[in-house]
Amino acid sequence: MEASVKIFGIQQTLKELNDFDKTYRKQVTKDIKKAGEDIVKDARDAVQKFENSAGNGAPLSRMYKYSLIKGKSIFWSTSAVQKGFLTKVGKRGSKAKTVMFKDKFDAENNPRESHSVSFKATSYELMAMQQKDAAGAIFDHAGKNKTTKFTATLNKEEGPAPRVLQKAVDKNRENVVHDVEQIVDKVMKTLNKKLVVEHGN
Repeated sequence: MEASVKIFGIQQTLKELNDFDKTYRKQVTKDIKKAGEDIVKDARDAVQKFENSAGNGAPLSRMYKYSLIKGKSIFWSTSAVQKGFLTKVGKRGSKAKTVMFKDKFDAENNPRESHSVSFKATSYELMAMQQKDAAGAIFDHAGKNKTTKFTATLNKEEGPAPRVLQKAVDKNRENVVHDVEQIVDKVMKTLNKKLVVEHGN
């Protein structure tokens, strides 16, 4: 179970602030990113070095030498994984949609010519913590939905998913939420608006 914080009308408020004072709007983005620095630091510290038989610093020694996805060049690089942790400010939401995919027709094994996939709507996120490096994302979440020999070994050595970013968020959540609310409250006062916040579990 995760705690949640909703700041009502924040997307429209920031749009109005941009119309009112573009320089201040840019500063707000910088301030919110700064509020997430402790999360990013803790996440980067958590992957600084892992002990393994090859001494290469990867969670599992093979992750440094062998690609994590067959047919692609995705290897563990500590510096790349650390750089992959970022704070995204103003992540746009999306409307619910259905996308039609055309399949290669095969009368025996795949008689359908197309299939559709539905995507749920997502809401605007004022602040989102991300891992942009592929190897880092795989390490953090591998084994969450299915178990393989690789994920079983990873679970044994480094524990179950999620392994890094969520732990850093949970550790710093209270302070970060407080800082972001203070930033937003200042924006609301500038635009003469009332801050409406809902905390949930």
